[in-house]
Amino acid sequence: MRSRETVVESYAVAGRRWELRTNSPAILLAAREAFPHVNGAQNSAPCLRLHIRVSNRLRDEVLHSPVCRGRDHLAFCYLGGGSAVVFDYRSRSAAGLVSHAVASDASYWRNIVWPFAVGLMSPVLGAVPLHAACMLYRGSGIVIGARSGAGKSTLAAALAKKGLTFISDDWAYL
Repeated sequence: MRSRETVVESYAVAGRRWELRTNSPAILLAAREAFPHVNGAQNSAPCLRLHIRVSNRLRDEVLHSPVCRGRDHLAFCYLGGGSAVVFDYRSRSAAGLVSHAVASDASYWRNIVWPFAVGLMSPVLGAVPLHAACMLYRGSGIVIGARSGAGKSTLAAALAKKGLTFISDDWAYL
């Protein structure tokens, strides 16, 4: 799917409104699959503004273990082939330039980019990151916290087989 003109949409992320501006239909689709869409004309300003563009000049390479570094109010995330996103706490914004390969990999956005963005921007969202599994049972959340290797994922999988709704098995944000 090739890029087109810039589109702006808003999503509910951890109880806050994020605004995504992109020229990529694939990135829009990945955001729509990950987060509930909200009316961008709400009275409140977005908590985070993301501007992610697709460039034909970048190599179609996807780094499945991104390299991330931070300093002061900035965090830089290199995604491979020249693709990168810079997050700025002060301005509550992120700007990125990505290749078509990065943009079109829905699994990459679902499993790498969106979780990284939520985790990194959790202070801006007013959320607390927990190394925990999270389940839903009869409308109530269940958080299973423990050290690495203690069996959180195994317990979450067993509970899902018993009918609980699986939310996450590694990180939860309160």
